[in-house]
Amino acid sequence: MIFSFGGVNEPGDHTDDTMGPMMYYSSLGTNGFIQVFLDNGCTIKHLEFDQYPELHTYLVAQKIV
Repeated sequence: MIFSFGGVNEPGDHTDDTMGPMMYYSSLGTNGFIQVFLDNGCTIKHLEFDQYPELHTYLVAQKIV
């Protein structure tokens, strides 16, 4: 699976209207998302902060069968 998220240190939320309409965003934080995958039997294969200086992050995970 490929999963993208806001790679922030701490869980939180915010709103932004950069693209026009006001949008709501939230994040578990990088460690929070990793823990969700690990708790559900997945192995993290890759983690990358890919749009510096933006906080966009993605990870590749594999379900252990």
